[in-house]
Formats: sequence, structure tokens, C-alpha cells
Amino acid sequence: MKIGILGHGLVAWGGGIGFAALITNALAATGPGTDIHVFLPLGQPVKRVFPSLIAKWIAARGTAAPHDDPGKEIVLDAFASLKDRVTLQVIEDGHPALRAALQSAAIDAVIPAMSPLPRSIGVPWAGYIYDFQHRYLPDFFTEEEISRRNAAFLEMTTKARAVVVNSKKVESDIRKFIPDATAKVFAMPFAPFLDPNWMLSEDGVAARQLAPYFMICNQFWIHKDHKTAMRAFAQIAKDYPNVNLMCTGSMNDYRAPDYVSALLGEIGRLGIGRRVKLLRMVPKAKQMQLLRNSLALIQPTLFEGGPGGGAVYDAVALGVPALVSNIEVNREVDCGDVRFFEAGNPDELAQLMRDLLDGEPLRRPGRDELFEAGKARLMRCGSVLMEALAFVRQELQ
Repeated sequence: MKIGILGHGLVAWGGGIGFAALITNALAATGPGTDIHVFLPLGQPVKRVFPSLIAKWIAARGTAAPHDDPGKEIVLDAFASLKDRVTLQVIEDGHPALRAALQSAAIDAVIPAMSPLPRSIGVPWAGYIYDFQHRYLPDFFTEEEISRRNAAFLEMTTKARAVVVNSKKVESDIRKFIPDATAKVFAMPFAPFLDPNWMLSEDGVAARQLAPYFMICNQFWIHKDHKTAMRAFAQIAKDYPNVNLMCTGSMNDYRAPDYVSALLGEIGRLGIGRRVKLLRMVPKAKQMQLLRNSLALIQPTLFEGGPGGGAVYDAVALGVPALVSNIEVNREVDCGDVRFFEAGNPDELAQLMRDLLDGEPLRRPGRDELFEAGKARLMRCGSVLMEALAFVRQELQ
């Protein structure tokens, strides 16, 4: 089967790039019977991709373009390890360019469509529903944004033959919030994997001993709840004067323009400014080396569409402990060294941090062990995606 993977709606932010790479790796892991083409709308600068094909998705999602837009090199780098197994095609944005690319490559089916594709595309497609944050945290959205999301999700789940979701939680939320949905839902299993392109070194223990640090790998969006992590870190900072906190991610959230400045103010008030390192967007390989050498990932998020968000995927893939908020979707994490704390509770998080600092050194799995574990997870995930693609092709016929 010739499969098209759409980067539309995903290539303008770090989490979206990671999700597109996950789908690509999972489908590539299913075996030699697939011919995979990844279509990336990078024919013009990423900031200019928004106005046409994915404007509708951006409006519905309620997420503006990040301040730190990932560049073309960062997007392509996410697929570098697949260069011998998939075909990357950089195309212009818009339905005409997509239709021409799909026809030229004789694609049999595409995934994931962020908004319903027109009949003129001429190829069966599976859609994607990311999460229902607007139903659980409505204070983070305007009434107009909530209405747009509701309308977009209803349209997707009634026009698409199939939709993929990144968790069982989103699958259950579709049943809960969209009783008129007709699309068949395929829930992807939790599938962290080690990308060979990250080129991990084996000096992690030494690096941790020289400069121990915890790490947060989230966009600075209000629902990621960095404040809880900062308050927890402040609690342990005096007792562990050599421990720092590294943070990566875009520092902009249009929903809360003052959020980052308020967070910086909180960091100053807590007296930890010199020990919190705000690195903004960094290349994936560098970010993964930092994460591999960290004491643990901290994931304080209040809401995610997939278990733990992309950061926990990466931590488990790397064999790094993860201290994770106990929201429902995060409880779907079923592998790795994951320790839960009550969401929004800095005291519980601080205690987990102390436990790691005071405990015996943890064994970190080696590269070969991590690769094999990730390969098995990818095959399970790829199997679900293949079922979704087979379903939309069968339904069309």
C-alpha cells in the first residue's frame, strides 16, 4: 500500500512534528509491504503555511503560531533516520498542491487529516482528533474558540470514515461529547521509541554527576502548569544547591499573553532565577541528549491528548525517569519508570524529586535494550494505523 502522511497542521510546532514522526515511524515498522510518502507543506516559510489549508484547524484548535516557529531544518531533522525507508516530499501549502502530489505518487490512502479533505483530493483519508481540552478547561478559551472547536470536531467525526486518536481517553471523550459521531475511532497505543538519529552518547552518568538537573520539555502554554514545577523546585533548591532545572519549548501562549512574564516573575520571587535555564526551542537531538543526561523529566501538565504528552514519550524512550501529573490520560502510560504526583501539587512533586536525589543511583537501560523495546511498541502502534487505513479504503470501495 502506498501511504501518504500529511504534515499539514503539524509542522508548525514541536509537539506536532513529534506526532508526525511517531506516525511515520510506526507505519514504517509494520514491514516491507508499505511505501510511505511524507508530505510536508514547507515550500514556503512555516509562518506562511497557516493562511490556507490549516487556517481552519488553527482556528478550531485555539492555538496560534508559536513565537519560536521551528525552522525547515528542525522539521526535516525529525525524519532524518527514516531517509532510507520513506520518501519525504516538500510541497506548497493548499489543496491543489496536495492533490497534485498525491496523484503524482499514486497514493492509496492518507493519514492524519487535521480537517476534512474535499472529494477532489481523490484519495481515501483518515482524520485526527487531538483532544477535548476546551471541554475540560473552558477558562483557557473564548466562547468563540470553544464553538469553533465543537463545530470542527463534529464535522470531522461525521465526514471522516475513520479518525485516529492518541489515547483511550480521547476515544471515550468522542463518545461522551459527540453522540452523533459516525466515524470509526482507532486509538493509538502508547508507543515511545528511540530514534537512531538522536545519537546518544554513553557518558550520561558522568554528565549527571558534573551538573545534575531535572528537565521540562513543554511549550510554555498555560495548561502545561510550569508554576507547579517551579514551586516544587524552589522547595528542594536550598537543600540541593548544585541541582538545576532545564526547560525547553516555545515561550508564547496567545491565550494568555502575560503567562510567561508572570511565570518569570514567579521564578524571581522564588529566588531560583539563576538555576532555572530557559533554553527555548532546541534541535531535537540536542534536546534528547539533555534529557538522557537529566536526573528525570518533570511533566506537570493539566491536560494532554496523549499519555504524558510528547515529553513522556521521549523520557520513556530514553530510559529516563518521569515525574508525571496524575491526570486521567497520563495514567495510560504503561511502561517506563513513571512516578505520579497529584496535578497542581508542588509538595508531592518536590517529594518525588527528593526521593530521586536521595535514593540509590538508578540503572539506565542501554541503547540496544531501548531500541528493541521501542521497536515492539512501534509495531503495535503501526498495526492500529494500518487497520484505520485499510478501513477507509474498504469503505470507499
